[in-house]
Amino acid sequence: MADDHEAHARSKRTELAAFLKSRRARLQPSDVGLRGGGRRRVAGLRREEVAAVADVGLTWYTALETGSEIGVSENTLERIADALKLDSAERTYLLELARGIPAKVESAVSARVREAIDAVEAPAYVISGDWNILYWNVAFAALWNAEPPGSAPFNAAESLFIDPGSRKLYAEAWESVARGVVAQIRSDYASHIGDPVFEKTMSRLLTIPDFERFYAANEVISSMDETVRTIQHPALGPIEIVSVNFLIPGTSLTATIELLQEGAMDRLRSYLRAKEG
Repeated sequence: MADDHEAHARSKRTELAAFLKSRRARLQPSDVGLRGGGRRRVAGLRREEVAAVADVGLTWYTALETGSEIGVSENTLERIADALKLDSAERTYLLELARGIPAKVESAVSARVREAIDAVEAPAYVISGDWNILYWNVAFAALWNAEPPGSAPFNAAESLFIDPGSRKLYAEAWESVARGVVAQIRSDYASHIGDPVFEKTMSRLLTIPDFERFYAANEVISSMDETVRTIQHPALGPIEIVSVNFLIPGTSLTATIELLQEGAMDRLRSYLRAKEG
């Protein structure tokens, strides 16, 4: 058990170190009010510049950025976040990596939540922390060509990368959407490092070459943010989808409703009636 705890802590330190390096590399001295200081061997700020702006010791910051086991307070991380100009999602990700106990992935959807999802006319579904779609309604099944509601769960990220149909739906926008999904998963993973269910999901996803390539970019986006995407549905034509997310009280699960423009919703209603008939 102690060995598992140390392995998980080491994984978090490694993720934290890689993230700090990537955020440092995207900034220039002028971005943080410093002079350039001559030629640079690598892009971005130097460690000593980050340490100076954040008002922390260089030796301490170097240890943090190289994955060493050191104590770190939330206040100090906030100063580092300020120095690196992190946005809200990146700041949350940084703080989650510094926390010790991993969140647990849940997979049980209550009967009441299923009833609520079925009652929504727009496409709707319930998703777990590791991106398994656990339950969905008939509108979602029609829009995404999924199995009927109540079928076995499937992983949304895995489907996006390995299902040729997903690439066709997004057409030229597929890579942009896929990069965004990977950034969201990286954000969610921060609080779950060490959870065996999420670790198994990540191990599987990282065997997919495109996923691994996008993950290496260290980008972070909150999975709770509203997203707008356009798909090219084979029967309904182009459809803009606005995804709105809600945490389900008393659980770690998220319910998502996909809002469609009124014309697209009308086409979806007709499509569903034709399928039922």
